Amino acid sequence: MLRGTGEYRIGRWVACGVPFATLCSPLAREPLPAVVVYHGFAGKKTDDLLSLAVPLSDAGYLTILPDAALHGERAPHDFALRHKLDHDGLFLDSLRSTVEESESLIEWVSDQDEVDAERIGVVGISMGGAVALALAGRKLSHPLRAAVALMPAVPGPGSAARQEAAYAPDPETCFPTPLLMIHGTADHVAPYPNARHFYDSLVPNYSEAPERLRFIDVPGEEHRIGTYWIEETLAWLGRYL
Repeated sequence: MLRGTGEYRIGRWVACGVPFATLCSPLAREPLPAVVVYHGFAGKKTDDLLSLAVPLSDAGYLTILPDAALHGERAPHDFALRHKLDHDGLFLDSLRSTVEESESLIEWVSDQDEVDAERIGVVGISMGGAVALALAGRKLSHPLRAAVALMPAVPGPGSAARQEAAYAPDPETCFPTPLLMIHGTADHVAPYPNARHFYDSLVPNYSEAPERLRFIDVPGEEHRIGTYWIEETLAWLGRYL
C-alpha cells in the first residue's frame, strides 16, 4: 500500500503568494479529491513528498504541498540566524502567517476544475499539525471534509514555542470536521501532553458524533512518522474524504 507506482504528474505552482508542489497519479480521474499537506518547522514543501504525497496520490488524491510562510522558496536569508537566536519567535511568526494564508490557498484549490470542491482535506506534521488543527476550526467557503494532525505542535507548558493563546486552536469550533490526531508518547519536540490535553478538550464538543474524533497514542515513539501513521492517515481520509 505504501509503495509508489513509479508514474506521477508533478507540478510546481504559485497561488495567493504561496509556492507549492502538486502530485497525482496520471491514471486518476477528474475531478479529484484534494489533500493539502503542511510540513513541519524548518522544513519545506518536498519533505513529505515520498512519505505522504506518494501514498496519497496512489490512493487517488491530488496532493498539494505548500511551503509554509518563511520556509522553502520564501525563507529569508537570515533564517538560520533567526532560528538560532529567536526560535520561538520565528516559529510563531511562521505558524500565524501560514494559517492565515492557508484559507485563501484552500479556496483557490477548491476553484480548480480538476478538484472536487466538496472533497478537500488537510494533513499536517508537527508545526503543520498545528496548522491542520487551526484550519479544522475555520469556517471556510468549502468546509474541510477531513483533517489529520500528526505530532501537532500545540502550545502549552513545556512546548518548544511560547504559549500564546492567539496561536492555539479553538476546541469549540472544530466540530463537525472529522479530526484524527496521532502522537508519540515519548515526543518531546512537540510535547505529547499538550496534544493530549487539547484532544481531551475536544471530546465534549464531538458528543453528537464521537466517531468523527480520534486520538491514537503511539507508546514510546518520538518525533517521527512511521508506516503505521501513514496507514491510519489513509484509512481516515478514505472514510471521510
